[in-house]
Amino acid sequence: MPEHEERAGARELVFVYGTLWTASGYREARHLARRCLQDLGPAWIPGRLYDLGRHPGAVPARRANERIHGRLCALTGAQSCLRRLDAFEDCAPDEPARGQYRRERVQAHRVRPGRNGPYWCWAYFFNGRVTARPRIPHGDYRRWLRRL
Repeated sequence: MPEHEERAGARELVFVYGTLWTASGYREARHLARRCLQDLGPAWIPGRLYDLGRHPGAVPARRANERIHGRLCALTGAQSCLRRLDAFEDCAPDEPARGQYRRERVQAHRVRPGRNGPYWCWAYFFNGRVTARPRIPHGDYRRWLRRL
């Protein structure tokens, strides 16, 4: 187990940065956030964020300073919640290239003095092409939405 891994009951962690973090119009996202996610606070992961229309898409970082801002959450009922999250994100864990997103283990860093990580968690990365999509340069989807 990594040095900074969340240890309270060996909880599974997930990093959320888009529809599960924002007040999205997706009813299932609101339901999943209420039933499956215990918010542990602000965090970031390495990566690049793109506007895909009604939701964002994350891709791995190309440079060390690229960050995606969101929330680190503990899963309540980890296995059943992961299955529901996978379905919501159109993710096929046994065939990662098949779905719209793939779930990967990444290191998240909490934005809190003395508890900044890293913490191993799950994050969903977009499987499609992002070349024609607007990049969210600061990596913060909520901030991006406020500009509209």
